[in-house]
Parts: sequence; C-alpha cells; structure tokens
Amino acid sequence: MVALPGDAGVIADAPGLRSLPLVGHERGLARAFPEIVEASRACRFGDCTHTHEPGCAVREAEDAGQIDSLRLETFQNLASSMRVSAQMLDPDVHL
Repeated sequence: MVALPGDAGVIADAPGLRSLPLVGHERGLARAFPEIVEASRACRFGDCTHTHEPGCAVREAEDAGQIDSLRLETFQNLASSMRVSAQMLDPDVHL
C-alpha cells in the first residue's frame, strides 16, 4: 500500500486483489460530496437514494444546476457499491 499526500487515501496493489469492499466509509463519502449531503437533508425520505424517490431535494438541486450531474452520478455509484458490499458482508444490514 502506498499512502497518497494529505487525506487523499492509499493505493493498494496486491496479486489476486480484484475488489475492495466499500464498507464503513460513509464519512469519507460525505466529505468528498458535501453539497450532496447538504441537499439530502431536505429530502422527503431519510433513506433516499437520490435516484427515483419523490421529494428528492438532491435531484431538485441537480435540476436547478446547484449540483453537478457527473458528481451526483459518481456519488450514486459509490453509495450503491457501499450498499452492495454491506449486504454481501452481512445480509442483515440495510443501508
């Protein structure tokens, strides 16, 4: 593993390493996408995935040009991967 400067993270390279579960990194996701987290506080549902739910303040902010569409897509992909990883590790966990 190689640490990147500052809080940028680490690079991991190991023979046979094909995936790394993204579990327990919710704070990092929130720090990387503060505008999405801030907008999500106004969502109608507390467990909003910002993909299809009615009353999603994040999608409304995207439509208004306050949130970049590519950043939202990246956030959604990472959040989805985190939910899948958590389910694979512990099927009783619901995020």
